[in-house]
Amino acid sequence: MNLIQPGSTPHAAAFQVVGACPVLDLVLISTGSRAHWDDATTALARPIPEDRLKKVLDVLSAG
Repeated sequence: MNLIQPGSTPHAAAFQVVGACPVLDLVLISTGSRAHWDDATTALARPIPEDRLKKVLDVLSAG
């Protein structure tokens, strides 16, 4: 998570990566509670910066 967004929870970090993908116009969210919904929408509203997204993708592709 620290590579994606320092201090983020695993779920928030995942949504921040999804939110940073330039070709996605729609993300479906399904949660079990209003708190999880709020966390997801907040994370999607604050995607990781493009330069960090490139670094994350480079690390994942080197896997």
